[in-house]
Amino acid sequence: MPLAVTVEAGENYPDNEAVTLAKLRKGAKPSVAITGTVSAVDIQDGTITGAKIADTQISPAKMGNATITGETNAAFKGVILASGSNSSDLDKFDELYAGKRNAFLIGSSTKTGEAWTDEYLVKSKTLHTDSSLEVTDQTDIDFTIKVKNDGIVRDMMADNSVGSSQLSNYSVTINSLSPGGGDSSSGGIAAETADFWGGILDFDPENESGSTGWHGKAGALQPTGKNQTLYSTASGERLKFGHHPCIPRAWAIIHNTNAEAYDASGTNAHTNFSIIGGSGIVKVERTALGTYKFHFDSNIYATGNTVKPFGSGYRNPSGADYDYNMFPRAQSTVTTENDVQVVLIQFHDHAAATINNATSSANFGYCQIMFF
Repeated sequence: MPLAVTVEAGENYPDNEAVTLAKLRKGAKPSVAITGTVSAVDIQDGTITGAKIADTQISPAKMGNATITGETNAAFKGVILASGSNSSDLDKFDELYAGKRNAFLIGSSTKTGEAWTDEYLVKSKTLHTDSSLEVTDQTDIDFTIKVKNDGIVRDMMADNSVGSSQLSNYSVTINSLSPGGGDSSSGGIAAETADFWGGILDFDPENESGSTGWHGKAGALQPTGKNQTLYSTASGERLKFGHHPCIPRAWAIIHNTNAEAYDASGTNAHTNFSIIGGSGIVKVERTALGTYKFHFDSNIYATGNTVKPFGSGYRNPSGADYDYNMFPRAQSTVTTENDVQVVLIQFHDHAAATINNATSSANFGYCQIMFF
């Protein structure tokens, strides 16, 4: 019921009675009695202001469903959160307390396997101890997040994520290269580009980093042609890729299937020769008596290179004049068609027991030849 106010006179002044001084005084003091309660409908809208509410008078328990959540918050400092799950519950509140330094407010979710389940809540959380990031500094208006020392491990790096342009000169030292680094089938040490297709990691001692005194810029030694090898040229000199002076660039053991039938002819087609074994030589043909053309694989010689042939050829047995020993001699440099002419000279005739340097007039039956 609303408030009721009852006022009663202090003196009634009955008829036929004299008015005394005491009655006058009593009549000047009426009594007032207030009964009933004040309900929400009895308070006018906007009449209770913040200034009328004393500090600390509204506890969290009076703020809807507000409670102290998370860690103990003796100071009662935090963020008021509307935590209702639907429109009818939006008058419910919770308090979010940071709990410790460097905590964040974040939309809360739960991960099961690869699936995330949203909870539609904002919670106060801190970075996990396994996180690669950490808060390193705070001011009144901002904070700094940095990657922890050793926070990035190899498994975090995608293939080809670090290229040569991301590594500054001299930034990787030899003792930073771990055994087995970059040897997986999906990994490597460099991106595949037109100018890097394979090689050996090399540190150039002639390349110095300015005034720092550090020598040995990392690079790659790469072969420039087929059948090249890595070798030294002298004591104290750097290794290099090239054609080793003691290893032939191309060699072959060749059989002429028509050596006897074509002795007197000037030429043999390459179909008359079988390459039994070898490397770098793709075919052979006779262009004149005693002169043979050898065709090479690509990337062994450049046009204009001078070849140095070594070896011997043997004519097939034929009566008393069999077993001619024939030795090669360079005829010309490598042509634009990647071939070279070689003359076989006759050095020792077993049948005649003579030694001469005349051009062989016979086909060879077998030839063993190397090119340097």
